[in-house]
Amino acid sequence: MTLRSGALVRIFKFDVRSKKNNAQYAYQLDPVAHRPIPKDGDNINGISAILEAGENKLLIVERSYAKGKASNTIKVFLCDLNHASNIRNTFSLKKEKGSYEVVSKKLLLNMDNLKIPIDNIEGICYGKKRANGNKTVWFVSDNNFSKRQKTQVLVFEWLKSSQKIRNP
Repeated sequence: MTLRSGALVRIFKFDVRSKKNNAQYAYQLDPVAHRPIPKDGDNINGISAILEAGENKLLIVERSYAKGKASNTIKVFLCDLNHASNIRNTFSLKKEKGSYEVVSKKLLLNMDNLKIPIDNIEGICYGKKRANGNKTVWFVSDNNFSKRQKTQVLVFEWLKSSQKIRNP
């Protein structure tokens, strides 16, 4: 059994002054990272946080959950809106697929590689710059008032020149 491809979702761009939506972009989610146990168990992948990363660039956090897996799979992508089509007037992404360019994305970090249980990361922000001039990127999860979940704060260094995020 192969994991099905991820869904297409819309990213909305707003003009702060006019408070109007002036563009929308199609973003292709990754497939759910792991098969659920049992096979018909819950599984989902979606965007849980977005952070501005420069002119028309975003850091996008995808959070994937599959029943039976002890933790979530968290992936962080650097996304570029520059060559993506403005789909604001596109009614159906599914029916009109192929008539527009999706947002390009590059994987910067897969938290599965940390070899620690990661909970439901829902926030991202920049922290203090390091002495070398690189930004720190902070991630936060909450425990949803559940004894089975953890509140976590994770801090990484963004090596912008090599487009990587790593533990400082």
